Amino acid sequence: MNPKGSIWVLPNIPTCALGAVLFVFWSIPTYGQPTAAETDLSRAADIAMRMSRSVVIAMLGPADMTILSTDGGEWSLEGSAALELYWLNGHCDPVSVMFDSRSAAVGWSEGRALCGDSPSEPYAWPVPGEKYSCDKADRSDFCR
Repeated sequence: MNPKGSIWVLPNIPTCALGAVLFVFWSIPTYGQPTAAETDLSRAADIAMRMSRSVVIAMLGPADMTILSTDGGEWSLEGSAALELYWLNGHCDPVSVMFDSRSAAVGWSEGRALCGDSPSEPYAWPVPGEKYSCDKADRSDFCR
């Protein structure tokens, strides 16, 4: 008891730790941090599991790049993915959707995770190179 006869209450340690963590995160600059959807394409990317490739392309338009199951190296596919389509997304990370061998969506990024400060200052997100362009004859059929 304290000198006036009441019980001392110690602060809840987990609550203090949580407050310290929140203070630190609110103090970090926001460039490159997760943001709300900032492009029309990201807002249109309402992808759902098992959605067909044709429905996704109807929703987003023709893709810009594709990775095929036969590609290897840095951009090779993993897991059950047989095809991945990419749409360039202005100053934000690209929209990408992975499809299985039956052309059903099995994974995606709606291009909302990272954006630059403005269209003139895009976030430098890596994208597949020209080899993977949907303008190439061996890839165009997958993109449209």
